[in-house]
Amino acid sequence: MIHNALLQIVLLLMEPNVRVERISTEHGLSQNSIYCILQDFKGFLWVGTENGLNRYDGYRFKSYRHDPQKPASLSNNYVMALCEDHTGALWAGTAGGGLNRFDREREVFRHFRHHPADPFSLSHDVTTALYEDSKGNLWIGTRFGLNRFDPEQQRFIRYMHDDEIPSSLSHNRVFAIAEDHLGTLWVGTADGLNRYEPETGTFKHHAYDSADHSERREVFAICEDREGFLWVGTRHGTVRFDLENERFTRFKHDPADPNSLDDNRVLSLYRDRSEGFWVGTGKGINRFDRDRRHFIHGNNEEGTPWTTDEVITIYEDRTEVLWLGTSTRGLIKINRNTEQFQHYRVEPAGTRSTKHNVVISILEDPEDRLWIGTFGDGLKRFTPGNPTSWVHYKSDPKNPRTLSSDRVWALHRDGNGVLWIGTSQGLDRFEETENAFRNYRNDPNNPKSLSGGQVLVIGEDRENVLWVGTTQGLNRFDRDSGTFVRFQNEPGNEYSLSHNSIEFIHEDATGVFWIGTSGGGLNRFDRTGERFTRYRKDPDQTNSLSHDEILSVYEDKNGFLWIGTSGGGLNQFDPAGETFTHYRKKDGLPDDVVYGVLGDAEGNLWMSTNRGLARLDPKAGSFKTYDIDDGLQDNEFSVGAFFQSPDGQLFFGGINGLNAFYPERMQ
Repeated sequence: MIHNALLQIVLLLMEPNVRVERISTEHGLSQNSIYCILQDFKGFLWVGTENGLNRYDGYRFKSYRHDPQKPASLSNNYVMALCEDHTGALWAGTAGGGLNRFDREREVFRHFRHHPADPFSLSHDVTTALYEDSKGNLWIGTRFGLNRFDPEQQRFIRYMHDDEIPSSLSHNRVFAIAEDHLGTLWVGTADGLNRYEPETGTFKHHAYDSADHSERREVFAICEDREGFLWVGTRHGTVRFDLENERFTRFKHDPADPNSLDDNRVLSLYRDRSEGFWVGTGKGINRFDRDRRHFIHGNNEEGTPWTTDEVITIYEDRTEVLWLGTSTRGLIKINRNTEQFQHYRVEPAGTRSTKHNVVISILEDPEDRLWIGTFGDGLKRFTPGNPTSWVHYKSDPKNPRTLSSDRVWALHRDGNGVLWIGTSQGLDRFEETENAFRNYRNDPNNPKSLSGGQVLVIGEDRENVLWVGTTQGLNRFDRDSGTFVRFQNEPGNEYSLSHNSIEFIHEDATGVFWIGTSGGGLNRFDRTGERFTRYRKDPDQTNSLSHDEILSVYEDKNGFLWIGTSGGGLNQFDPAGETFTHYRKKDGLPDDVVYGVLGDAEGNLWMSTNRGLARLDPKAGSFKTYDIDDGLQDNEFSVGAFFQSPDGQLFFGGINGLNAFYPERMQ
């Protein structure tokens, strides 16, 4: 299942592996119109909406609303601005209820309102902007005037527009307040940009150049970039202000230029910790590429805007996750910390079927092409980094030279470079020069045909003999004759295969052949005498196999076998002593279903489960778990979908595509 049923989207912003999620009222948010976002010193995320203030701990929301029966509740449900001051006090500005200061211990609000008879009260009850400057002054923008809070006197000093005073505030409607790297305070109003002169308490007006003097000159947002330019969001695009030369550069939407802004109404601006510069408009999110001097838009997989909604506010939390507040779609969470796990989706553009993205087999060839077997959409091939390289192979019942089935369970490249494919309808050999397949199927009337229709695993021994595991036994394949020798369970014969459903085939460093089955445990195969030795779960033996359903086998450099089971966790098998050591959930494993096991150069083991990826340090006996929030395709992975490339890259597939990563690069 998709984690928290959140909307998974690919954001093409030229950043690797960005994961985008939408969080709305379905997940506990009090309302979907977001005006302000803030993370407090305790790590909580606060979200102001049109229907209350929300505190988010990453899992659930707690909402604070106005209650007429409780005088110390939030003064108004329409929360337009948030600020945390240097003392840790949380302030919330509302649209009609004035300013609120939150008492965290008592969970009550103190209200500051406009009183017509008191010139030191808030100038207006519609609070539109909050900002604490570098000197610790709290500034409050309202629909009618700018205010500075005096904490000692608990009163407000007002700054108002006066037609008779040119150095007064340019307009009483204040939208934005910000400070540059020199400590200069800037105020955006309904009539342009203002620079505050603290020595005189006056303002210098900066009206950006415009050929059309009838344009409304609202300044909705202000932000300084890393180069010291001041950016201003307006109704007619964004304007970059060169403070030193007092020169404005306008950036507008151009329908003929895909690298221009996606919309002229710029509502929010933000510089993140990595110096990325973001622009929120009436149609979505843009990132400014300073080298190319153009904008990159947020897109979905089909290349169209993933949201046409207004981005009212942008905020980055301490983990560098970017949060967007939209006018109707709630919170958009952009997790850019997932680059450790490369995520490949294999769902075709425009397709909504879940089965198309379920990966059940993976292989990388010497040309660095990835071959991906899916649960119902055939075989796919592509070169990472080349979005136009996708090739799709599907079954056509009318054409015997196509894939035998669209359910591809196993992939193997033999010593001669030939690709073999195991499907639900047999074994296929890919003739790459002809771009066609040769099928080997089960024939009930031919004992030398494949023993079963469903091929789950393909292996090759040091003699280059090909072995094929099906749901109806093990097969040794003679490539020259195209015939099979079957090894199956024989009731009453303890030296026969313990179970006919074969999940894994492995030849160890000493040449011993191991067969993992789905229900009959582990088998050691003596190919000379064609006899099997069985290792099964014995409730009376604590050092026996923990579960009889084997999903994977991995051999470490010490000769130990690590066995993933379907319900018994992970087993370490010592072939010399023939004993098993168990690792389960109680030992730190996230889940007792272990689909795939691979090792890295440091001796760590990596396992795919139903609850994420687990890394085991065998020396310390400790586990580290990664889940969907770390960039995984999903918490649920697939049986058979794991592969290690010659350069050490690990691949694990699951229900939402596959992940690739280099273990040594993991932080």
